[in-house]
Amino acid sequence: MNLKLSLPPQEGHVAVEIRPAETDRWLSNLPVLNAAETSHQIFTALSGLNRRLLDDKTRVKLLELYRGPVRAVCQEQRKLYVGAPLPLPDKTKLVSQRVRQFQEEMAYGYKRVVMGYTAKDRLTTGDKTELALVIQRAIGYLTEALAKSFELYAPSPEGTWREIHHLYRLAEIEGITEVPVPDRLNDAVAHSSVSHVYKTALLLDFSDPYHLPARMLEKIQRYLDAHAPLAELSLVTEALRRDCQFLVNLDNDRAGVMNIPNTPITTEAQYRLLTTVELARVVHQQLNALQAGQQPEVAGLDKDFFRQQGIEMLLRLITSWGVNPKRLFPRNDSPAARFEVATGIEAIRFCVNGGVEFEPSTNEVGPQPRRTAIGGQPPPAHTGAETAGKYPIAVWDVLDESAGGFSLGKSKVHGGQVRVGDLIAVRLAGGDAPWSIAMVRWARATSADDVEFGAQRLAPGGQAVGVMPLTPPADKPLAALLLPEVKPLRQARTLVTPRGFYKPNGRLILDDGYRSHLMQVTRLVNVTGSFEQFQFAFVDGA
Repeated sequence: MNLKLSLPPQEGHVAVEIRPAETDRWLSNLPVLNAAETSHQIFTALSGLNRRLLDDKTRVKLLELYRGPVRAVCQEQRKLYVGAPLPLPDKTKLVSQRVRQFQEEMAYGYKRVVMGYTAKDRLTTGDKTELALVIQRAIGYLTEALAKSFELYAPSPEGTWREIHHLYRLAEIEGITEVPVPDRLNDAVAHSSVSHVYKTALLLDFSDPYHLPARMLEKIQRYLDAHAPLAELSLVTEALRRDCQFLVNLDNDRAGVMNIPNTPITTEAQYRLLTTVELARVVHQQLNALQAGQQPEVAGLDKDFFRQQGIEMLLRLITSWGVNPKRLFPRNDSPAARFEVATGIEAIRFCVNGGVEFEPSTNEVGPQPRRTAIGGQPPPAHTGAETAGKYPIAVWDVLDESAGGFSLGKSKVHGGQVRVGDLIAVRLAGGDAPWSIAMVRWARATSADDVEFGAQRLAPGGQAVGVMPLTPPADKPLAALLLPEVKPLRQARTLVTPRGFYKPNGRLILDDGYRSHLMQVTRLVNVTGSFEQFQFAFVDGA
């Protein structure tokens, strides 16, 4: 196989420690409390190692020593930018770039050893075992480089997918895709394989990562540590499924394509099928258990793994790996339009309440009349000045729009603006149109200061309300939104609250400003890092 991999040039005498015992001692004595200095020292040494002439066996020993410290410094530095709004400040952006460069440097080291094995005329059994390890590591670190791009909603490094495919193809040719590889950095299983990490890479890409909250990506990677083997990789067959199947071209610089029943069937050597029927079945079982208030137990994952973001993650994965929906509405370019955008439940409630703060009916739980509303005076009209302080309104350019959603863009963005999973309210700028409610589905930084994001419409409007748990008692209702029924879409009335209010069949107190009502949760509709949306029924018959 004529394997081509990107590698940095080598020099004969780069000043870097190459004795494994001394390297281990040096790495162990680095200042753990100074992440920036430790990161700089490790990166300098690692990049020097990748550019020095060295025998393959020594290189592998050294790379294995670097794996743990590299992961530790990257996990520490990721805290500075994961989940931060786009665009990132310059200093934070440099940190994020260094984290991705760490993955690329680790991949360089293992890819160089792979190239050494391809130069041999014949591989022994021991050679093949070692080759399985270095291919597994190379694919793993290339996948990490992709994941760091997904976290930043930035384009992935050119050529990464082509290298991942070709490394896997080499393992196929040598018959080593399923050779067990010890992997102490995989918390779910003691041994991985080339097939395992390759499926992980594919499934991570097929999880629609640019539409995911950044913090969820790492959770999905941990989930795949345990579940990736449930997916089946095979040669192309004559029968393509309508769902749970992805077509992979090993010669392309992309993961593959989904929704393939109408794709021309080909059995050429470079094509593979990834089938996720069994994986989707397990995801569905776990989702049903969570929605019933039970915690699924999975070997290799913490017992509390699903408590945070569990339902949200599984809802997204069953859509991505199961039945992938087609777009319901066509999108049209709207180059001249601009939207005012309010972000967050409190800001949105202020806007839909006419530009005034919401006043609960009473501090007591029960059906009390709203004392401040006896005269029946409507709230004052919203003005931009009223939201300029506590609830600022941003103006974005409309890139395209449909009945189901829209995408917006903005140049020279400064400060916190948008995160995937944010709840927003939008309306045409320059007028007094009503606000509609949407959620941010994807975002990307197109350049240093330019940001685009796409949003799904949830409702044509909303009512300002407050919500309180029955127990423990609360001092006052927290901000919430009542979204109306949308009959053409068969969409029931829903309540949007901050995270933590949804409990299966739980009961809450809803205050609409005139009366407080007892309600019971019936079905979860959406959950993100910033809000929950669920259907409900009034227990008091409201």
